Amino acid sequence: MFIKINGKSLKISEETTLGAFLADNNINSRKVVIELNRDIIRETSLDKVIIKENDTIEILSLVGGG
Repeated sequence: MFIKINGKSLKISEETTLGAFLADNNINSRKVVIELNRDIIRETSLDKVIIKENDTIEILSLVGGG
């Protein structure tokens, strides 16, 4: 199935959770904010949310500085 990640089309396996997707792509869920179809997903829910065909996901990195 195809989804959009940060504006780019990507093919992934069906029944993939957000948590599994992040782990498979070496993304630390504590250092990013995940937006799924314009809704922010809490870190505690990542393993419960199953990605569906045509979902749009934005992965936002947290950056500190001054």
